[in-house]
Amino acid sequence: MSRYLEAVRGGETVVILDRNRPIAQIQPLSSESGADLARLSELEAGGLITRPQSRDVAWIRHLQPVGDDPAGQVESVDALIEERESGR
Repeated sequence: MSRYLEAVRGGETVVILDRNRPIAQIQPLSSESGADLARLSELEAGGLITRPQSRDVAWIRHLQPVGDDPAGQVESVDALIEERESGR
């Protein structure tokens, strides 16, 4: 996900596929107007989205890994947290 968000930060649009069918699109917010931020405020006021209260992602360490390789998943989570904390 970090790779895709970095692409969006760079100005690209990312299309999310589910079984080769487009289901969502992530695109950069326009910095030219406050319309995007106003829209986010509207969505938040309507209860449709919740903005993050902080960048603290330590809570994710307490999630239980699933699947056949829990050790590998824990390492992945630790790497993700490290990446987020370093600001990458």
